[in-house]
Amino acid sequence: MIAHCVSAFAQLRAEARHSAELVSQLIRGEYVRILSEESPWVWVRTEHGYEGFTRMEQLSIHEGGLPDFLFLHRLKKTRFPGENPNTQVLELEGTLSMITKPEDDGFDQTAYTDLSSPPPFSARLMAQQAMNLLTVPYVWGGKTVFGLDCSGLVQFLFQEQGYSFPRDAWQQAETGLEIPVNETRLEFEEGDLLFFQHPGKKIHHVAISLGGSRYIHASEWVQINSLNELDTDFRKERRDTFINAKRIQPETLVSLLDSFSKL
Repeated sequence: MIAHCVSAFAQLRAEARHSAELVSQLIRGEYVRILSEESPWVWVRTEHGYEGFTRMEQLSIHEGGLPDFLFLHRLKKTRFPGENPNTQVLELEGTLSMITKPEDDGFDQTAYTDLSSPPPFSARLMAQQAMNLLTVPYVWGGKTVFGLDCSGLVQFLFQEQGYSFPRDAWQQAETGLEIPVNETRLEFEEGDLLFFQHPGKKIHHVAISLGGSRYIHASEWVQINSLNELDTDFRKERRDTFINAKRIQPETLVSLLDSFSKL
């Protein structure tokens, strides 16, 4: 069965209990496939292949056909059609409001991403949009403006432009074109993804280049640091564990709508 999230956001946990590890989150309007049920919990798979448990009351069964939403925005608002003539708007802070007509209450059509035809992905825009999330607290498994982990931040920003992207840092590291690295001068283009790994371990951290040696990432909170030891925001731990960088090729990305439709 296919279902979509009806809460502002829902927790996705490793086991069917509230105290289990938070592995990710679902956003209002996000579609999942229900794999099994342990009432009141259900085991689901997201459009990017991530699996976990959530509560059934957070979901609504999809009756068939393509997803029935046209607009989904990760930074500002989520707009979705209601069961009445009104349009429901989920504000950034989580408040649900109703507007009768799109032109009412200053409704701005340009504030939303049209998933049916998202614009070409821009790595530079992703880096710029990441700046809007500075100081958002770090939350393990988080991928909303209420709390983000490192890979959640990256996925959040791809989805904000209307594209699907893997959930975990090690999965994200398998995408994109590897960039040759000058070990004596670690400088990259805006929107390049930087990956970090302890020796003998799996890639555990990801950041977004702001151009040059500076990058933005979720670590304690969303913040800016540098790979250049001469900068005041240099973090030795990150420099020591930096492993490689990837540049995303827009033509390889899959839109959220296409990804959801393949569930």
